Amino acid sequence: MVRAFDIVAVIGFGAAFLAASVALVRTSRTELRYLSILVLTAMGIMTVVSIGHVAAAQPEGMDLSEDYAQVVFLPLVLYAMHALYARSEAERAERARRSVERLDRRLEESLQTLSEYRVSILQSLSTAVNARDHYTALHSLHVADYAAAIGARLGMHDRVPCLERAGLLHDIGKIATSDAVLLKPAGLDAGEYEEIKRHPVTGAAIIESVEFLSDVVPVVRHHHERWDGAGYPDGLAGSRIPAEARVLAVADAFDAMTSDRPYRDGLSLEEARASLIAGRGSQFDPAPLDALVALIDEGGVAVRASGTGRGAETTAESVPHPARERSRSRFSRR
Repeated sequence: MVRAFDIVAVIGFGAAFLAASVALVRTSRTELRYLSILVLTAMGIMTVVSIGHVAAAQPEGMDLSEDYAQVVFLPLVLYAMHALYARSEAERAERARRSVERLDRRLEESLQTLSEYRVSILQSLSTAVNARDHYTALHSLHVADYAAAIGARLGMHDRVPCLERAGLLHDIGKIATSDAVLLKPAGLDAGEYEEIKRHPVTGAAIIESVEFLSDVVPVVRHHHERWDGAGYPDGLAGSRIPAEARVLAVADAFDAMTSDRPYRDGLSLEEARASLIAGRGSQFDPAPLDALVALIDEGGVAVRASGTGRGAETTAESVPHPARERSRSRFSRR
């Protein structure tokens, strides 16, 4: 006679056998694999015994000790299968975590390589300006430093890298300016001034195809706008001018004032300070102008003009901050 107990035992041990099979497949460590094999073997034997009971239809009064052993053994095996399965899942998660870590390292290396390529592009563009006009190259380096110091003073720490890049590239459009105008050892007439006024638009057009410089494009285009709207190329006024361009306008003007040119001597620090203040609220946004004036008053900016004539170098020592120190390591003054 087939007993309900034997039918339950067949189903139970069969399910445990399947669980053991899954655990064996998903377990990778050697000791767990051996344990799984042993348990799987035991489960196979117990399953065969249970099937034998069903097939033989044992008579009443048979020895039930084996059945009792099965009752005790079944939950123990199920628990063991659960533990093995959980352990195999943990191992699987750990393998996935290590794979993600390896991927992260490779991505980090790729980003570092990309960053180096970007720096090379910036240096190449800066070198292109240097080849045309030594003054413009030095001026761009100084403006990058001043703009970074002003931005840090204003709390624009996340925009300091943009200000540095914009400072280096704000005059890149002068590559398209004729030598007769760019290198003229005297003041410009009206026609020549109109030509030089095209350099912000030209510079923006040059760098707009470089994806990682997309945030620099509007700064380069608008660094000659005025707070009162009388600037160029678009006559923007007030807050319509990008904030970074307003910072750059102050830094650009300050270095231009304090640099020697063939047709004039650079202003002293005190004279440049007074000239900046005179343009407060008309030519310049008051906020970045006040920040630069505060740096000057605190001794955070020192200007020393050496020599005379075109290309006299200006040495700028601005208030240090981490982003600016990184800039010095990336862009050497050569």
